[in-house]
Amino acid sequence: MTREADWKTKAACRNHPCPDLWFPDTNGGTYAEQICKACPVRRQCGEDAVKRDERYAIVAGFRCSASDQRDELRVWLGLPGHGGNTKACRDCGQAFETKRPNALCPACRDCVDTEPVRRWVEVLRAAGMQIKEIAAAADVATSTIHGLRRGSGGLPWRTMARDRAERILAVPVPQRVAS
Repeated sequence: MTREADWKTKAACRNHPCPDLWFPDTNGGTYAEQICKACPVRRQCGEDAVKRDERYAIVAGFRCSASDQRDELRVWLGLPGHGGNTKACRDCGQAFETKRPNALCPACRDCVDTEPVRRWVEVLRAAGMQIKEIAAAADVATSTIHGLRRGSGGLPWRTMARDRAERILAVPVPQRVAS
């Protein structure tokens, strides 16, 4: 048995009756993260995921579908993160930070800064609107509102599509009638 095969036999997720837990569609996966964080071969699993450039599974307690969590995994392993990669936009040539080669800058992707949108969502929340109400009024998914507030890995989004931002900013503050 190879060294690689040996560590995999000791994984806490091995033979779990519900392997889909490690491939959540959206917000699920907390249970899988807990299992991973207590796993005796967590480090080997994380190293393997980095080597394979895993992009979908929960590995070693990190959501590899989120770029910030992939970076956190690398840092946890003592490897340099991918942060600070300055590239030139393939359309306009403007320098910006990204991990993707030949990427478009936020302006060319028609993205805007989320800070004003995040502040507006908080105004709406303070006025008594629920996240579902805000999402419905703006015709966006509730995950968009959640992403603004806490994003993947607990960090809010920095940019978002202009049309979604404009729809959220157009939601009026409700005039609640006192009873």
